[in-house]
Amino acid sequence: MGRTYEKHRIGRIERTMNLLAYLLNQSDPVPWKTISEQVEGYGAPLSVGEAAAPYGTGKPDKAADKRFARDRKLLEAAGIRVHYSSPGKGHGGGYYVSHGDCFMPGLGLTPQERALLGRVLAIAATDRDMPLAEPLYSAVQKLLFEDCDAEPERTGEVVCFLKNKTDSTVNENFRILHDAIDARRNVSFHYHSISRDAVDKREVAPYALGAYSGHWYLVGRCLAKKAVRVFRLDRILTTVKILNADAKGPAYAVPEDFDIRRYLGMRSWAMRDGDAETTGPTRVTTRFDAGIGRYAAELLGEDAECELRESGECVATLNATRPESFFRWLLKFGPKAKIVAPTEVQRNFADYVRTVMNQYAEETADAASR
Repeated sequence: MGRTYEKHRIGRIERTMNLLAYLLNQSDPVPWKTISEQVEGYGAPLSVGEAAAPYGTGKPDKAADKRFARDRKLLEAAGIRVHYSSPGKGHGGGYYVSHGDCFMPGLGLTPQERALLGRVLAIAATDRDMPLAEPLYSAVQKLLFEDCDAEPERTGEVVCFLKNKTDSTVNENFRILHDAIDARRNVSFHYHSISRDAVDKREVAPYALGAYSGHWYLVGRCLAKKAVRVFRLDRILTTVKILNADAKGPAYAVPEDFDIRRYLGMRSWAMRDGDAETTGPTRVTTRFDAGIGRYAAELLGEDAECELRESGECVATLNATRPESFFRWLLKFGPKAKIVAPTEVQRNFADYVRTVMNQYAEETADAASR
């Protein structure tokens, strides 16, 4: 009995959705006769009385009429009313639904707002490891149902969302750098180089600003090193200064083949940071145990040269411009992943693991003493 009722309920919901989809697709009101013939669930005989109707022993339309009336009530309970229009204005009368009952009203987004949402979507699509990336990606896709091809209007104001909204220095530097990029003016600032734990003055020709993995970055040509470098905005310790701000004309030209995705759309350990020297990345070889070898190879994808062995192990070789970022990623595998070359990176990884373990031990001890 329960299964029969459930089957009937699901059938009714399916029929009602068929009716709604059919009416939404019509430009004019539709008479009941047409609905009963074209919408599945109304025209087929579902009772002995209906089946006998052609022989004069039943009324074929009565049961279908009742189903239609019940389905209209079901839609009305959901806030969607099936209206009836009398004949006139070029049609013979019939039923219709208002699109306004079924769809969200237009958001009225400006080109600038649509462009901003498009950038948020690109960030979520690029970094799926970011917390809440999947729901963010889904939500922005739903908002961007309007046409988003229009170019954003040029305005003097930049809208940006930063991880730490209380960091006034980052907010101010973002605006200054945007103006410098727009005018093609060189800038100077003091930057904290993590690898050397040193603060240096930098002069840079700024090319672009981009967000990646929860942080904003400046990509530009370092005038001292004569090479393109990446600078994380929250590591710029002073207010950015625009050099020769009153001069006329641009101070530099961005190369035609410049593409910010070469510097930000990659693994964090492969990004060339502002403190990376010109000696290039370090080749690191890691061995993953048999139980996770194939999984590790899939995670690394094209970011590493992976050799899957018959034992199930994976030996992966990759370029690490920032080895510490790779160490942090590697820690998730615990003892099942080991750096096998070069020796210096092996030692650095061992030191890094000891440092992390000591930090956790101190935090645990502090928590226990409270």
